[in-house]
Amino acid sequence: MIVFHYYMAITTSPGYPPQAKDDLTGVSICRKCIAPKPARTHHCSICNRCVLKMDHHCPWLNNCVGHFNHRYFFSFCLFMTMGCIYCSISGWDMFRDAYAAIE
Repeated sequence: MIVFHYYMAITTSPGYPPQAKDDLTGVSICRKCIAPKPARTHHCSICNRCVLKMDHHCPWLNNCVGHFNHRYFFSFCLFMTMGCIYCSISGWDMFRDAYAAIE
């Protein structure tokens, strides 16, 4: 599950606004890429593109987290957290025994 969601978060496009400049009524223009910028769209300075519902640019994914890959990113983070908690709980006895042997 972790590998699947990591792969999907990396390979799924975060969502980019259409580049068509046909109907510009009520839509603002991005100052950096001079393209139509719908509501809740932000420009990523690393990718140099506007991203729909951009959350952030993740250095571990080397991809923006946006509209289409946010669920995969969230699931990946959730499963990683659950895995770390599981390993911590299951390894607690081993660390306790090793610490007791040192004393």
